[in-house]
Amino acid sequence: MNMLPRHTAIALTFLGFLICLHACKVAPEQARLSFDEATQQLPVTHHAQLDSVLAQLSTVPFELLDSGYLVQAGILGKWRKELARKTWYAVEGDQGLLFVVGRMRIQDFMAHDPFVKALDIDVQEADQPYFTIDKRVLHKLLDLLLWMQAQGYDTEQVRINYGFRHPSLNVRAGGAPKSRHQWGEAIDLLIGDIDRNGVMDAEDKLPLLEILETKIIGNEGGVGRYPGSQVIHIDVRGSKARWDHQK
Repeated sequence: MNMLPRHTAIALTFLGFLICLHACKVAPEQARLSFDEATQQLPVTHHAQLDSVLAQLSTVPFELLDSGYLVQAGILGKWRKELARKTWYAVEGDQGLLFVVGRMRIQDFMAHDPFVKALDIDVQEADQPYFTIDKRVLHKLLDLLLWMQAQGYDTEQVRINYGFRHPSLNVRAGGAPKSRHQWGEAIDLLIGDIDRNGVMDAEDKLPLLEILETKIIGNEGGVGRYPGSQVIHIDVRGSKARWDHQK
């Protein structure tokens, strides 16, 4: 049997790796586009729409959550008591692709773990992901996008960095021990070139921080400003909190 020269074999192996890597990146986007085309879903621009999308998800009593998920998510000990009070959603099939705030999808607010990655491929019944999110923080985010739209800013330049972050993921992400992400009460936003001037910088964050401070979050929650980055944290902890450093 003829053998390929070693350098040719290595080149073909590397080419195969690149093809696989490209496919892994493209497939999720293709899945999203196919879903949007099939459903003809529209961006969520009204608060009643947001509530309607969440109502499509099944809620699961905490005591019925899969034990394997609880272990993987680090929801043990004190966290069982803390998170038992939250509303838990089960995301089935392609429900993770539903728009829930603007063009932001359910899966954008879920923990970035293997349970969520499964949403980008054929999901089996056993791969049923769970998450919790406080509706109030979603409504605050929608308020922000609606304000941006009214001011002529590009809402597509606001992305979700983190939504719900279960305790295990919070540790891996270097989050604070009492991070509100663990309760599903916080969202980290990644701010792009909202003013369309070709530059992504602090000037894009400034108007958003001002409206969050004065109108949208105010005394009802926290705002992490993180100067030197394009990240803004918002939460609905129920009291005013502000900080500049990573917490």
